[in-house]
Amino acid sequence: MNRVIKTKEETQEIFDFAFKYCHGDNVKQGGKDINISIFKCLDKILEVVYVVSWNKTKEGYVLSIASVMLVSDYKIELLFTDEEAENLINKYAFPKLKMKFSKEEVIKYLINYQKWRRGANSDMPDVTTLGYIIDEAIKLLKEK
Repeated sequence: MNRVIKTKEETQEIFDFAFKYCHGDNVKQGGKDINISIFKCLDKILEVVYVVSWNKTKEGYVLSIASVMLVSDYKIELLFTDEEAENLINKYAFPKLKMKFSKEEVIKYLINYQKWRRGANSDMPDVTTLGYIIDEAIKLLKEK
């Protein structure tokens, strides 16, 4: 998961642009789908501390805008095809998510992951990327 720090105004702009091009949307509260207007949910999210995150899934890219308050944890998920996501990534300078890695990238990522796991003072690695790294490491080991 790549967290993206944006202002309220920029988040609203991203949402307005993204909502036009997403091919699936979802509103959740407490991890469960709820029947609320996506726009009403966005209003609730932007009034509290929130985070924007960007994930690569098998279905495509998912942009999530979620409150981080335990009392009212609302979450909007917008799903994009790779092509639609590319436009969003470029327009708003989101981090690019990768699914394919070189042998050197796999080694470096796994070394950093092990350092973090053993208590290094660094950010938690993105678990989606870690999954793709492990898949690539398995392929590399099978080739030998």
